[in-house]
This record gives sequence, structure tokens and C-alpha cells, in this order.
Amino acid sequence: SDPPALVAEELSRAAAGWSRYPPPRGTPAYAEACLAWLTRHYDLPAGMIDAQRMILPVAGTREGLFFAALATAPADAAERPAILMPNPFYHVYAGAAAAAGAEPVCVPATRETGFLPDYAALPPALLERTTLAYYCSPSNPQGAVASLAQLRTLIGLARRYDFTIAFDECYAEIYTESPPPGALQAAAALGGSLDNLLVFHSLSKRSSAPGLRCGFVVGDARLFYD
Repeated sequence: SDPPALVAEELSRAAAGWSRYPPPRGTPAYAEACLAWLTRHYDLPAGMIDAQRMILPVAGTREGLFFAALATAPADAAERPAILMPNPFYHVYAGAAAAAGAEPVCVPATRETGFLPDYAALPPALLERTTLAYYCSPSNPQGAVASLAQLRTLIGLARRYDFTIAFDECYAEIYTESPPPGALQAAAALGGSLDNLLVFHSLSKRSSAPGLRCGFVVGDARLFYD
């Protein structure tokens, strides 16, 4: 479907800025706008997210999801790092793993697992060398939605084995009844820390505007600044 009229209106209003490259870390106003939407949509507690340290703009989510693998896979690891992904998967997940020199581990997301990958069932030796796990809820193409309890369990698993989860939530506003739970809600229920989390959102599906390449990632500030 066509994007809503307000998208064209906002683009026209900002036309004077098209002659300048955007700053790499975006603007404070953009980060604050992202934070305001997250807080409203997920009913997050005040102070949980530092907009200027925990939110970065990305060109859609594709590039951000790709660079997440490069940011988390160490070049000097004693063992080859592993990157987990659901199967079927978005092609960027596998491409990112290859570019990072990591082993792509495709985990079935079939009827037996509720059409979501069961990372907790993987061998501990594999989880020990995992650096990143991609997780898409609502999933594509199955449309499966993880419960809040499942998201909390997954975050706990990542912190136990010290890997990062890239929550691909680009379909978060495509639903018919109740909005799907988000990783940030699960993090809030666990005390509010964003350690080991990267959560991706964009306007591509939400506003039928993939050509704008407009999105953001919110999460572990250590991956943004260390």
C-alpha cells in the first residue's frame, strides 16, 4: 500500500536539508523522537533508555542488522564465533555472518517449535562461542509471535552465555488484535538493563516506506561506544 500522506508532507517540509549529509549518529531530536515512540508503544518506565547513548539511527534495518555481526564477532577469538539465526531467515543474517568470519548456525523455526527458533535447546558448547543471535518476532514468513515469557527467557540465555541478541522487530506494528510483546518490555520486566540487547525498528513495513531507509537501533551502549 502507499505510505500515509504525512510521510510526503514531512519530506517536503524538510527539503531544505537534503543538500547536507546526515550526521553519523543522527540528531538529538531524532533520538528523542525514537525514545518517545518506544515509551508510548511499549509503556516503558521513565529513565530506562538514555536517548543519546542507547539509540542510533540506521538506514532501514538491513544495514544495522548486518553491522551488528561485525560489531559482535571478535577477530582474535580462540574459536570460530557462531551466529545463530532462525531458518527460514532474512538473507542479511547469513551474509553478515559470512562477512564477520563467523559460522552461520541455522536453527529450525518449524511447527514443532512454534515457528520460532529454540536457541535454549542448542548444545552449551555452541552457545559458549555464540556472539550474536538474530531473533525476529513477529516472524517472517510465518507470522509467529513470541510471548513476553519467551523473550525474558531468551534475554536470560544471552546474558548467561554472554552473547548479543539482535531483535528484528520490523513487523512490530503488523497485527490484527493485540500488539505483539517487544524485547524492551521483557528487558523492563527484568529490571531495565539493555545489556546484551540490540532492538531494531524501521519505517519500511510500519509506514510502507522502505525507500526512505529510515530506522533506528536501541540497545547496549557498550556496542555503540566501546
